[in-house]
Amino acid sequence: MIGISEPFRNDRYGEELRTQFGRVRAALDAKYGNSETIDMLKPGALWTEPDDWVMAIRQNERMFGAYWPDPDPVQSDDLGYIELVVSTLSSDTAYMVLRYGTTTFEDCERAIAERQDSAF
Repeated sequence: MIGISEPFRNDRYGEELRTQFGRVRAALDAKYGNSETIDMLKPGALWTEPDDWVMAIRQNERMFGAYWPDPDPVQSDDLGYIELVVSTLSSDTAYMVLRYGTTTFEDCERAIAERQDSAF
């Protein structure tokens, strides 16, 4: 399951986006347990200034997000992972993507592939 936020426009620094990201992350942490931070700027990146924050993500030089590799099973016994990441539309417009994955997802993919293979 995937959810996408409204775009955060004219936010080259990513300030409003990161504020809202922090709120969503805190709510998910409260429900599913503590997340792992993904905040990485690649070595040798060209887009390193504070006003290049969104552009660095756009150019695949920065990754920013949070990951719950093993969410609290009390909330859902088949919830495999949760991922909250930042993606971009342009050099100054970004948005959040929230993904929920189930523990049975790989089984479903395998069953689909087997059915497609047997059709030939």
